[in-house]
Amino acid sequence: MSDRDLDYLEGQNEEDISGLSAKVKILKNITGRIGDEIRSGNSLIDTMNDQFSNTGSVLGKTMNNFKIMASKESGTMWCMLTLFIVCVVFFFYFYFFK
Repeated sequence: MSDRDLDYLEGQNEEDISGLSAKVKILKNITGRIGDEIRSGNSLIDTMNDQFSNTGSVLGKTMNNFKIMASKESGTMWCMLTLFIVCVVFFFYFYFFK
């Protein structure tokens, strides 16, 4: 091979290397953004998990209070409470899902 052919091939290799370097930089930037998005999503999930845990404990306490009230009160009061809860559920259903 002549020097001219070797210089031509070396020039092509340099162009290919610079093109690959640019692509690697783009991929590195994309993976960095994906990592940021994952960290943000994990933070949101942790916050939601804490809020659901708090809600579960509040609902558990409320159910215990209902059980105590049901054991102390008459059947009429229990029926009224059940009717109230059913009405609230229907209200939220039609308010949020319709």
